[in-house]
Amino acid sequence: MPRFPILLFVALLLPGLAMAQVFPTPNASGVTDTANMIPADAEARIIDRLATLETEKGVEIGVVTLSSVKFYANDMTIPDYATALFNDWGIGDPEKGDGILFIIFRDDHELRIELGKGYAAADQNELTNIVGGTIMPAFMDNNFAGGIESGIDEMITRIAAPVVSDVVGATNTDTGSKSGLYWFLGVIGGVAGLIFGGAKWRAAKLAKTPCPACSKTGTLSETSVTLIESTLDRDGKGETRTSCSACGHVTAKPSTLPRKTPDAKAAPFKGGQSKGDGASGKW
Repeated sequence: MPRFPILLFVALLLPGLAMAQVFPTPNASGVTDTANMIPADAEARIIDRLATLETEKGVEIGVVTLSSVKFYANDMTIPDYATALFNDWGIGDPEKGDGILFIIFRDDHELRIELGKGYAAADQNELTNIVGGTIMPAFMDNNFAGGIESGIDEMITRIAAPVVSDVVGATNTDTGSKSGLYWFLGVIGGVAGLIFGGAKWRAAKLAKTPCPACSKTGTLSETSVTLIESTLDRDGKGETRTSCSACGHVTAKPSTLPRKTPDAKAAPFKGGQSKGDGASGKW
């Protein structure tokens, strides 16, 4: 092929490529340090804090470091890119809107903390104070790990935890919610009773069934055995084996094990969204 058409094709393609934004794939830990700004020991502590927050309060915080705006955001501003990345990752509960994204552009010396749509104006004011009073002084001393850790601690104490407490308090005073909880527990109890009752009925029936080999009763027992594990792509195979304790006779009934379903938590975040609120800083 002549060289000129190839160059022309590339020239026509480049403007389209320049318009695209690049969103990194989030790590399951919640910390995506693509710019290598966080030492391993500090990253371990941050991951532990994020995991504890999610376990105890249900709030998700994502931390990401990127090299440069031009490689990721292209023609977008950093706040707009932060909002787009937040929504692409889906940080936080989709109904509560309680997620937080901490994004740092290493080469541009800029950061942005994006709040989920459930936070109020007072939370944004708190966040502005945290960025200016806690995070930026550390960043200006090139203490990035310290700034991130201190900033996360402040956000947990002053923003994330109070929001969760308010939600819990409102739920506890809601009679309808209590009724719904009682109904749910009743259903669970009923299902458990059916399962337990069914198991007892099956055991009683088996006790009365004579062994097909020696004709004795009260000697049979059942065991479920997995022969081939199921995966996301195929069913598995198993057997229900009935054995006689008197003569050792065993019969096997084949069974199909259903395919595994994708784990909802395989994706690191729950699907929350942001409407663009947050705070920025430049050091």
